[in-house]
Amino acid sequence: MTPISVPPAHDARPTPVQLAMFRTQLEEQRQFRLEQLEELRALDPGHLSEVTDALAAGARAAMHDVRTALHRMDTGSYGTCTDCGALLAIERLEVLPQVGQCLPCRREASVSAER
Repeated sequence: MTPISVPPAHDARPTPVQLAMFRTQLEEQRQFRLEQLEELRALDPGHLSEVTDALAAGARAAMHDVRTALHRMDTGSYGTCTDCGALLAIERLEVLPQVGQCLPCRREASVSAER
């Protein structure tokens, strides 16, 4: 009997159960960011505080990442690198379900941004 070759978990696409779990996490993150932005607006309606502005900018950036991850999920490209198309490690998605880049592409983007 020939053994069946199963790719390691980190080289596989997310299963339907994993996708549902990631979607739930992303929706929770989206709701958290919406609430965070509401609270920041209530704290500083005139946008006078640099700290509040920085926190709001971070929340908006995180919201963008979450929304684009949900869009990738809806279009069937979730779980692949947005730059090179490689499969993202499931372990990476478990930690950061909103991530869009594989580690090599993320590192390259960071190095390029520092130049």
